[in-house]
Amino acid sequence: MLSHFKFKEYCPMVFQNLWESFGIHDQDFQNYLTRSAPLPSDSQARSEARFHTSHNKRYVITTITSEDVAEMHNILKKYSSV
Repeated sequence: MLSHFKFKEYCPMVFQNLWESFGIHDQDFQNYLTRSAPLPSDSQARSEARFHTSHNKRYVITTITSEDVAEMHNILKKYSSV
């Protein structure tokens, strides 16, 4: 992975449970994101978030603000009991 990309994983257990329910394995996800640099997307968000996709365009990642993190924690409580 190129050194100018930094990933922070929020609520890893919740996302692991969600991924497993869709048949996505953690190692596959990591491989798709580290095999080559994420590709910038042309999509625009109102919040000025930047989107990137994995090289195979299977996964989308985004930048988030500290406010987004707080909201995500609230939303994720509804998806998992972890």
